[in-house]
Amino acid sequence: MVKIKKCVYKLLTVVLALLLVLNASATGVLADNGSTSAVPPEPENYSFVKSTGTITGLKADYLNGLTDAQKQNIRLVIPEEIDGVKVTAIGDSAFSKWYNSKYDGYDFVALDLSDAMSLQSIGKDAFYNCKKLAGSLQIPDKVVKIGENAFRECTAFNGNLQLSKNLKEISKYAFWNCTLKGELLLPPGIEKIGDHGFGHSKTYSGYTGTLTIPMAVEEIGSSTFAELKGITKLIFFSDKVSKIGGSAFVNTGITGAVYLPDSVQSIGSKAFQGTNIETIYLPKITRTDTNSFIASQAFGSCPKLNAIVCADGEDYQIVSKIITSTNYNTAQVCYPITVTFDDGNSGVYKSKECLYNRQYNFEKDSTGVWTPNNNYKFPSVISNESKVWATERTSIKPVKETENVKGDTLYAINKLENPVITYSEGIDKVYDGKEEMLTVTATHPLAKPIGEAKDGDVVFYYTWNWETITASNPVLKGYDKNIYEVQDVREPGVTIACSVKVQACKVNGTKATVFYTEAHDFPVFLRQAESTVNPNVTSGVYKISDGQTALPEIRLSAGDTPGTIAWDAGQQLKEGFGIYTWTFTPEPNGVDNTTSNFKSAKGQVELYVTTKDVDKESLEDKIDNIPLISEEEPVTKAEKDKILDAYFAYESSDESVKEQISEEKQEKIYEAINALPQIETSAEGLQLGNEQDLLKNMTPKDADAIKTQENAKCMIKVISEKATPADEINEAIKQIAGNSAKVEDHFDVAVIKTVGIGDKKETEVLKTVKKPLKLVFHVPKALQSANRKFFIIRAHEDAEGKVTAEKLLDEDNDPSTITVASDKFSTYAIAYAEEESSGGSSPGGSSYVYNISAFAGDHGVITPSGTAYAYYGSTKTFSFTPDEGYKVADVVVDGGSIGAVFSYTFENITKAHTIAVTFEPIADDQDRIINGVKATTIKASSSAKKGSITVKWKKSTGFKVDYFQVFRSTKKNRGYGNKTFYTTKTGTQKSYKNTKKLRKGTRYYYKVRGVRTIDGVKVYTKWSNKAIRIAK
Repeated sequence: MVKIKKCVYKLLTVVLALLLVLNASATGVLADNGSTSAVPPEPENYSFVKSTGTITGLKADYLNGLTDAQKQNIRLVIPEEIDGVKVTAIGDSAFSKWYNSKYDGYDFVALDLSDAMSLQSIGKDAFYNCKKLAGSLQIPDKVVKIGENAFRECTAFNGNLQLSKNLKEISKYAFWNCTLKGELLLPPGIEKIGDHGFGHSKTYSGYTGTLTIPMAVEEIGSSTFAELKGITKLIFFSDKVSKIGGSAFVNTGITGAVYLPDSVQSIGSKAFQGTNIETIYLPKITRTDTNSFIASQAFGSCPKLNAIVCADGEDYQIVSKIITSTNYNTAQVCYPITVTFDDGNSGVYKSKECLYNRQYNFEKDSTGVWTPNNNYKFPSVISNESKVWATERTSIKPVKETENVKGDTLYAINKLENPVITYSEGIDKVYDGKEEMLTVTATHPLAKPIGEAKDGDVVFYYTWNWETITASNPVLKGYDKNIYEVQDVREPGVTIACSVKVQACKVNGTKATVFYTEAHDFPVFLRQAESTVNPNVTSGVYKISDGQTALPEIRLSAGDTPGTIAWDAGQQLKEGFGIYTWTFTPEPNGVDNTTSNFKSAKGQVELYVTTKDVDKESLEDKIDNIPLISEEEPVTKAEKDKILDAYFAYESSDESVKEQISEEKQEKIYEAINALPQIETSAEGLQLGNEQDLLKNMTPKDADAIKTQENAKCMIKVISEKATPADEINEAIKQIAGNSAKVEDHFDVAVIKTVGIGDKKETEVLKTVKKPLKLVFHVPKALQSANRKFFIIRAHEDAEGKVTAEKLLDEDNDPSTITVASDKFSTYAIAYAEEESSGGSSPGGSSYVYNISAFAGDHGVITPSGTAYAYYGSTKTFSFTPDEGYKVADVVVDGGSIGAVFSYTFENITKAHTIAVTFEPIADDQDRIINGVKATTIKASSSAKKGSITVKWKKSTGFKVDYFQVFRSTKKNRGYGNKTFYTTKTGTQKSYKNTKKLRKGTRYYYKVRGVRTIDGVKVYTKWSNKAIRIAK
């Protein structure tokens, strides 16, 4: 049984092997070990025409037998023969994937022609668009023709190209966009390279090095080598090539010199455009229709091209004419010429090989490239080094080495000294009606005015004109015209140039020959002057009749700038306050009466329009009718309008009416305005004793925005920041302080007004205010002393930049602060003078200072400690802080005990005092915790967004709390109630967002405290400060 099994196994193995062989024979596919790689098709898998020896493609049964993976991996190996017939051709479109449905879904990945030793031609489109063919490509040596598009768009090749040694023709587009690389070696017998033969549609650097055009080439087609950036040198061996097609070498990397053979009689458009050729040598023109010798832009955009060298002067004329007719620069066109030197005295000089129309200092290197040699100098004139070389014997102007060659001989002439020319400054000023002079000063030893000049003298000719976008005619020209007068504004907003050309001329009989020319641009920035406009028009209160809408008459006042003034279109009167705008247009009085020497101007008039008289009684009625604003209800539009109408009426009234309104009623207006949610005042870095007075700096225009724009806001604040003053300000402050006072900290104090409508804001820094503000500065604790009298020195810079300083005396009796009244804002300095101390009570005024001696026992501190000072009638508070584990035992004031308190305040001080505190250990740590919680402080702040107010707080460190309580009111000092508005869940929460029970425009006050329960008893921290915010 075992032997039978072994026999059956062997039989099955043989049968399976036979099936594999048969399958491989039928399909040409080797599937050993499960491999999906396609082997090269067998000769019998190619479609083949025996009568012509032409392969026309792959058979359908071979293609159909491939797996999906194998279809993407076909390696073509072209055999030597098929069925005993030599393969001599690959037919048209044999393997093309360009719109050839036969090979849809198939990819050729390699091409091997090494066995096809009898191959003579590769047909049109043979491998067109085979984008997966990779590796190198070697064309067998018997191939004489490669057809059109044969390897076009084969973009996966990554190896070198080796062409057939016997190749005669490369048809058009044969290797277009084909990515073969290496040195492009054209076979010596090739005769024709068709259009786009090796070119690319975009820059390609695969082919490198030198490109040599062989002897037999008769024509180079259009774009044949286009975009081959790797080719850096071009050599022609051919003496048969007659035509170079358009764009043949466009954007290649060719550099250096290129010699075109004499056989070339047609150079196509853009043939060498975009290359780095430096010098190109053109052949002798032999064709009869010379205009067709070279096409437009044949050498366009060649940044390094220095010379287009024609065969001779005759060809130079032809080529220059052709290039000029195509609007191309002829500067590089030239031809070889030998320049000799004639000193008129039989001197012998070495001639110089030059290029006509290029500089004398151009020289040719060993590679044929012409470039300027900046070190080249003409030879010195023998026996007379003072002479110079010129292009004519009669010249008075010497030639320079950097000038272009225009003849074959240079002549020695006597040197004429150049003139010395200087220029005045340009013009930079505002129009003032006065003439400004632009002046040229030209000097020469032989110079004479034109009216006095004789033979051999030098005269100067001037040409003045304005440099404008378009060419302009001279505004002044002639001999001796060295001054040009400028008065009127020519270009109101820009600097322009007034150009002058100065020509030095030598007089010879009735002629004056130019031997030196120099040009100069004067910068002229003559700006329009501000117009003087004082409109003669009603302002302030304007009484109208019912139904009147026409604006009052507006006209210019005597002495105003000539012009016209008119109300801006579209404006009509309306009752109440209004701002009405006007425009002034100056009359033309500038150059040719087309411009004006003055600026246009715009302005506005504020009118309070009413059908009734505004006198003391009517104004007081308006003020008395200002509504009372509730802190609990938002301000209505009607209330806002009444408040602002009273403000407008007051501000627009004559001064005689304003003087009759009591200060109490004036303040009522500003109290009401201050209650509007759109108005905010504040102080930062100091305190204000009369913050409401900031509103006196609001203008009717600001108030009009508040009235008419719902999202308008007006914010006025005072900001004080420490500063380091400029030297000039510092010196002014020191002068006021003198030798008896010491200057301490400096501050920049500014009043800033911001008026915003939505996101658009206008900010103004006010240097002065309408009513002096009470500024309260804090004296640093380290500086406070009974022996010092503090004051403020204010340094103010006016509109003209002048700095003045003055002393402002302290108006309060608190030694810790300085209160001053000021209406000017810039730099402030705290200063003091030392005075004798008063140790006890003294009768008399409030200028006396009293000592308060403060003492603390061990295990705690008293603040302030030591000797504190207080003015007569003032107050002074002392606080006591025990060490950890200790508490206040007793406080003794002026010898009498007041018990264990946390702080004590002396009020209405009229004599010296003493205060002492002692501390004792806490018997139970619970007392320490209770006292610590009670002493804990909280700092609160707030912010508002539409529909919400967020309150944040920060607790001092030391003792924890269980939770926080937030209280809210619409009144600053009452209305909080006993019921918390919000309670946190933990003692670590640091904010609360209030979104409920909010009224837009209402001002809310929040205060916060912490709570800790100890043995069932609630212990509270200190209250926070009040966080204030208006709901949006």
